[in-house]
Amino acid sequence: MYQNLTLMQAQMTKSQQAENLRRKGAQAFWKMRAAGLVRRWWARLTGRDTQSADLNQVAAQASVTNRQDIGRQEVALQDILGSEGRSGDFDAGFHPVTTHIRDRWVGIYVARQQGVVLPPVSLVKVGEGYFIRDGNHRVSVASFLGQNHIDAEVIVWETT
Repeated sequence: MYQNLTLMQAQMTKSQQAENLRRKGAQAFWKMRAAGLVRRWWARLTGRDTQSADLNQVAAQASVTNRQDIGRQEVALQDILGSEGRSGDFDAGFHPVTTHIRDRWVGIYVARQQGVVLPPVSLVKVGEGYFIRDGNHRVSVASFLGQNHIDAEVIVWETT
C-alpha cells in the first residue's frame, strides 16, 4: 500500500512540475509577444518596418539558377531574415505576431527547458541571408532563451 502511495505522490509531483513549466512557457510567450508589440510600436514611430521577409517574394523577384544542399550548419540567428510563408506569424525579431501559435510555441519552450534535443531547423540561404522553411517556433524560442546560433539543415539558392 505504501509503495502505491509513494508512486502516486511521485506522479502528482511530476504532473505539477510539468504544469508549472507550461505556465512558465505561457508567460514567456506573452513576454516575447509584448516585446514584439513594443518593437512594432516603436518602428511605426520611427518609420521602420518590423515585418520579416518572405522567401516566396524573394524567389519571385530573383531567378533561382541552382539549389545546393550544404547540410548541417550552425547559423547565427541575426542572419535569419524571414521565412517561407510565415511572415504573418513572426516579425523580423522572431517575436510572435499572432496568438494562434501560442500552444506550439509553449510546447517548444517546455521541450527545451526539459532538455529535449529538437531536430535542426530547415533554412534556405539566399545571398548572405537565411529564410526559415521549417522551425519558426524553434527559432523564436531560441531567440527568447538568448541563443545566438541555431543548428540547421541548409539549402543554398543561387540567384541571378
